[in-house]
Amino acid sequence: MSRREYHTFFAFIFVFLGFISGCAHSAPYPYDDIAAIPQELEPFVQNSRFMSESEQLFWENHYREQRLIAWEDNYQYDINRIVWPWTTYTPDRGFGANKKPLSQSWFSRLAQSADLANYPSDKRKAITLRLVHLRNFPTHEPFFRSFDRPGQGFPFDLLQNSTLHPMTPVRISHQSAGGDWLFIESDHAHGWVKPHDVAILSESQAEVLAKAPLLAVVAERTPVRSKHGSYLFTADIGTLLPVKFDASGKKTLLVVDRESQGRARLVKGKVNTHAMSLWPLPAIDSSLSALAQQTIGQTYGWGGLYGGRDCSALVRDLLTPFGRHLPRNSRQQSLAGQLENVSNLQAHQKEQALIERGRPFATLVNFPGHVGLYLGTYDDHAVILHSAWGHRTRNWRGVEGRSVMGQTVVTTLRAGSGLAGHGSAGLVDRMTSYTWIDSQVEVDPELRLR
Repeated sequence: MSRREYHTFFAFIFVFLGFISGCAHSAPYPYDDIAAIPQELEPFVQNSRFMSESEQLFWENHYREQRLIAWEDNYQYDINRIVWPWTTYTPDRGFGANKKPLSQSWFSRLAQSADLANYPSDKRKAITLRLVHLRNFPTHEPFFRSFDRPGQGFPFDLLQNSTLHPMTPVRISHQSAGGDWLFIESDHAHGWVKPHDVAILSESQAEVLAKAPLLAVVAERTPVRSKHGSYLFTADIGTLLPVKFDASGKKTLLVVDRESQGRARLVKGKVNTHAMSLWPLPAIDSSLSALAQQTIGQTYGWGGLYGGRDCSALVRDLLTPFGRHLPRNSRQQSLAGQLENVSNLQAHQKEQALIERGRPFATLVNFPGHVGLYLGTYDDHAVILHSAWGHRTRNWRGVEGRSVMGQTVVTTLRAGSGLAGHGSAGLVDRMTSYTWIDSQVEVDPELRLR
């Protein structure tokens, strides 16, 4: 082969590979959303209420009731809350951190530790002392599905159920056989934690905390300190902190430290006036926008792993400061308001329905296993805020993959349209419904603690 033929041959190879890549990843609409759409929420702000005063009062009262469910005297224990992972995650379908199959002995050891037959073995009121990771098994070891399939493997540790913010009311309902793990239940999630993550409350302490007004944390990564300046924990948006007012109106935090044998001690904490506001905040879109802007670009965190947020945690945390309670996962959240089904519509019809009837900052946009918050329109396209792992892709051989975003972003519903192939319209193809969260509706009691 001559030098000219050699160069011609490799030029052809490069062009051919570029053609294949273009077939797999070219985007007919219209570009990369994250690069083209400003990752700023201010353009969507109308300086108006996204919930009326009466609607907000309705949801505030609902939130107050839900928040303290775990402390109710007639609390209802349900063994399904602790048992379901043991029938869902089985030895024949799991891998550990070393990418090797998990053994039957691994499951047997953890099952023996969980002592499920004696649930509930504990019935005490408690409160979280820091950001708490709720585990489906009493272990910090991960459980992964196949590392070869998209949307599985790292970072999707299926034993990570959720996280709870500091100062969350919980109930200790069970202990492991060795006492080194506690099973706790809250208003929206439950799981195994280490004993040092919670403090046990007396009835009088629980009563004081239950009756106290609340401050909403409005700044990410806010350090909370005692009155004397010692560090207690770090709080993010979505955290509610009890507060006490003296005769002059001065505010002092009511926070908890842990004494011997896990008992709680109420301590006074400093109020950071720049990072904490009286709860609930007025439901103004500019206020919600200011909170949401702090989350843009933050790393996606499955179930709150590594301090990140997944899609449902994002919308839950952003609406908490305004008194709107939401359940744990995206499916439950879609049912927590007035739902409009659009699954039978074409892609452009779905988007048009959302534009015509969606209420900016008060509408959840629902997909299988995913949720976003409707912001309004940009360049005549519907735009949502969501924490997303990635877009589904399909290469020239038809093999499915992922184009990873892994962060909180502002996108249109057409995001990923060129990545999925076969004429996909992008994210909108998977849209099933949207939910108005401002409307006063009867909340399904089955959403509690499910």
